[in-house]
Amino acid sequence: MATSSEPATQSSRNAADRLAVKLRTAWQDLRSCTDGAAHAAALVQQANADLQNLQEMRAWYEETSRQLLMDPLERFLKLQPVKSALDALSMRDPEISPRALNARSRIDKKFQRVLIATALDLPELWRIFRAGSNVAESQSWQKRREAHNKEASALLDRYARWAQKAIGEEKKREEAPRDPRNDLWWRQHRALLETLLVEMAWRNLTLTWFSATETLIGDVHRESEEARSHRSATLRWLEEGARSDLAQDSFALITPEERLRGWALPIESEARLKMAERTELLVGGFRPRLRRIAMRSRFLRAFDVYARKRMRGLIEHSWQMTARVVRDAEQSKEMIAYWGETSLDRPAEASQLIEEARQNAMIALVEEPTLVPVEELNREAVEAFWRWHQAGSLMLEAEQDGWFAFLRRPRARSFLPTAIEMLGLQSRTALLGSAHWVRGRVERTMESVGGRVPTHPVLPPVIRRTTLRDTLALPAAKRELPPLYRLLFRLAPVEDRRFLVGRDQELAGIDQAVTDWEAGRFAACLLIGARGSGKTSLLNCAVRETIANHCLIRSEFNDRLLRPEQLDAFLRSLLGLRGDDDLLKALASERRILILEESERVFLRTVDGFAVVHHLMHLIHRTAATTLWLIVMNDRSFRVLDAATHLHRVFSHRINAMSVSRSDLETAILERHRLSGLRLEFAPPPAGDPRVNRAKRWFGIEDSPQKLFFDSLLQQSEGIFRSAFELWLSSIERVEGDTIHIRQPLDPSFNLFRSELAQEDHFTLLVIQEHGSLTQEELAEVLCESPDKSRGRTERLTALGLIELDPEHPGLRVKPEAQRFVNDLLRRANLT
Repeated sequence: MATSSEPATQSSRNAADRLAVKLRTAWQDLRSCTDGAAHAAALVQQANADLQNLQEMRAWYEETSRQLLMDPLERFLKLQPVKSALDALSMRDPEISPRALNARSRIDKKFQRVLIATALDLPELWRIFRAGSNVAESQSWQKRREAHNKEASALLDRYARWAQKAIGEEKKREEAPRDPRNDLWWRQHRALLETLLVEMAWRNLTLTWFSATETLIGDVHRESEEARSHRSATLRWLEEGARSDLAQDSFALITPEERLRGWALPIESEARLKMAERTELLVGGFRPRLRRIAMRSRFLRAFDVYARKRMRGLIEHSWQMTARVVRDAEQSKEMIAYWGETSLDRPAEASQLIEEARQNAMIALVEEPTLVPVEELNREAVEAFWRWHQAGSLMLEAEQDGWFAFLRRPRARSFLPTAIEMLGLQSRTALLGSAHWVRGRVERTMESVGGRVPTHPVLPPVIRRTTLRDTLALPAAKRELPPLYRLLFRLAPVEDRRFLVGRDQELAGIDQAVTDWEAGRFAACLLIGARGSGKTSLLNCAVRETIANHCLIRSEFNDRLLRPEQLDAFLRSLLGLRGDDDLLKALASERRILILEESERVFLRTVDGFAVVHHLMHLIHRTAATTLWLIVMNDRSFRVLDAATHLHRVFSHRINAMSVSRSDLETAILERHRLSGLRLEFAPPPAGDPRVNRAKRWFGIEDSPQKLFFDSLLQQSEGIFRSAFELWLSSIERVEGDTIHIRQPLDPSFNLFRSELAQEDHFTLLVIQEHGSLTQEELAEVLCESPDKSRGRTERLTALGLIELDPEHPGLRVKPEAQRFVNDLLRRANLT
């Protein structure tokens, strides 16, 4: 027994001694990090108040943040003292007896608390310095550091005494139960690392802010100098007689929104890479606590409030000055061009008119232009940095540690103006939400009761029947537009993927259907969407991306099919079969994808008008193993067919390519417009009560002309691309130089126009929508009336501007700009 007990005693003594040594080493490593931070704090200095150069400000920030924050934290992450202590406990505890472990439990708890508290204090010196070096907080940090050193020294002495007592304790042979405190300590360690990494990410993101801002200032200054050169070249051209081709040149300014997006993009992109959406952080205090925070969204919100808004002012101020210089030059060239054309009708006065115009144009360009100098840009950028560096960091710190803990710190007093501003923003946001809620409730109530009852005006001398164009206040004809612009907004399906906006989920649905079919599972796809919603564009992009590697047959129904034999003949022609070939055998002989568009032309809403649909459903079931059917139709047709034949039961995937959101609609239009190189100018809304306007500005509910336009465009087009593009082109008031002026649309009132339509008109519009388009004979058959009576009604609806000849298929269709009115009309009549 004596010989067998000696190794156990030696092992216990070695394990306890090694643990004490490891813990002492871990504390010494951590203390070296805090000592380095304290030494750096004694050397760094606050920035000079006269510092107005952004590059010098960056150098100061990078150096001070490196000394106070990055060096201590990088050393901590390299040494990992807290992890070393936890590893030592995990490795040595199985070699120590349970009695000795129980005797050490209180020491472990206190030592871990000291380690965590000391590590959390590492970035605190940088936080204090960032907020202005509050003396009381610096002294408090030094006191905590001394207290931690003293307490850690006492605990390490207790570990040494415990290790001496642990000698001779017998090791328990069976495995000891898992201590739940270890899990908590490891969790705190992971949260501690995340907390330190967030501080480092914030510092690196600020350096990215410097890089983006330096690039922005360089680009803005370069554009200003180019505008000055353009103005000087125009003046020289005028002085030389205005006879060269320089007048055809133009100068395109980058819009403030594009500048702002380009500046913010690298910062926001890096934030999404370096900051998790939700992460668990460790908050300091007497008892460190865990907090789960959406750190990325908090950062982006602070960035939007304290960085983006200030930079927007800088960009817009510079842009306005540069735009004034360019506008003067463009107006001078426009004057010469106008008087040059006018003088052609007056040859006797031609030279005098042109000379006078040249002199007048030179007057506006002789005076030296006023542009924002680069020194002022640097000064404004430095002010924006201090706003972002101090207010933004304090707000993020409060969000991270909690407002109650943050407000107890002395530096929270410097945040008082920022807190008041933030509370004001929150109050405005709350009032804005309340105002929108009340407005929405009023609109829904008015809609449910049928709207306000119109007053009875005095009978006018002349009464003219209103039309849809009058109601929508559209111009009589589209304005003359540059050929390139008409090409960009042509009403044709798109082939370019970048023009397909807001259809990512629909493309993914088609890809899933193809994947299931390739795997041997049953798959048949139904694509539904309103007329002009972009179904064909969606298919074009799907064919180029998803279906490119498969055998594909794509066609559409041009004529209406009412008998199964007609459908078989149509499919035989697609497959290149003779009239006596077996259709089912041919479909089963080869794997292919079959796309059939305009499928609303395979039925007629009559008693025996659904035979072709039933036959098509039968073919899909019989041939789905080798043929992936992709059937395309509009939403109204699907409702009728589903009610009559339960069409949805046939398909494994149904893609609803319906209306898009306002942001997608705006992106689709502005992306096309951007490629034209022209500028946009939206007309302001009509002037109202100044007191109401001031109240709206205070509450933050005063919308920009651009937002008002696209809100109205979304309502009038109901999110349908084709309707939106036609309304966009119709809303162009004029084209002046390189600027397109868009008139401000108003939400039309359909009350008067609605009274022009009778119940028979409602049913006529309904069945035309359900079939996509109908000829006069088909319409008469569906409505069970004579062709003459049907023709008279459709001619009247055409005169009202509600229907027109379908340019692509036989029959009449509902006009794209009338879709909103017709849908609202049928909904009010309980027909949809």
